[in-house]
Amino acid sequence: GLLRGIQEGIQQGLTQGIQQGEAELTLRQLRQKVGSLPVELETQIRSLPVDRLEELGLALLEFQSLADLTSWLEGVTP
Repeated sequence: GLLRGIQEGIQQGLTQGIQQGEAELTLRQLRQKVGSLPVELETQIRSLPVDRLEELGLALLEFQSLADLTSWLEGVTP
């Protein structure tokens, strides 16, 4: 039981670390593309799962403004 708990903890930590790294990279790219971001949008982006962050990383290449980001986020989050 203890070993399984440790393994699950390690896996959860790795998953969380990957998600945080993806979020930071995506936020840096977005700031470069559209300028500063409202705190609410940053928070929303930081909460996205890795697969959505990867999709956003590709989609942002087509963004022209903050409105494009907002529209994209409205389309993927409940």
